[in-house]
Amino acid sequence: MIPFTAYLEGWALYTEQLAAEEGFHKSWPSYIGYLDAQLFRSCRLVVDTGIHWKRWSREQAIDYMVVANTCMQKEEVVTEVERYFVYPGQACAYMVGCQVILSLRDKARLALGDKFDLKEFHDAVLLHGSLPLNVLENIIDEYIKTKAQPK
Repeated sequence: MIPFTAYLEGWALYTEQLAAEEGFHKSWPSYIGYLDAQLFRSCRLVVDTGIHWKRWSREQAIDYMVVANTCMQKEEVVTEVERYFVYPGQACAYMVGCQVILSLRDKARLALGDKFDLKEFHDAVLLHGSLPLNVLENIIDEYIKTKAQPK
């Protein structure tokens, strides 16, 4: 299996959001934890692009996360930031993958109306394993076409 980061990690972020949408966070501490994770990932996007587009230094990236925008300890942030330096675009890939899956879900829901089934959509997304996102989009388009046909 080829590990397409946008697909694999995008699916992981998608499922976290799905859990929140479906009300899995029954307590405020649980929901706050989810929001904290979302904040962290937003900061990762900024740091990823700051490092690789704006040429931020290691210290600038660490300061952005520790001083300005997260509740993380400096030691945790250093480990994260150092990973971003050697894996350009990883944080962006996660978010792009999640957003593509969400948009495909919206597309399927809109196209299928009452015929839309979330479990079947998830099966269609997962059936072929890790894929480039454009291939996944073709698969979902075929799923929509097949599902929309009258029986």
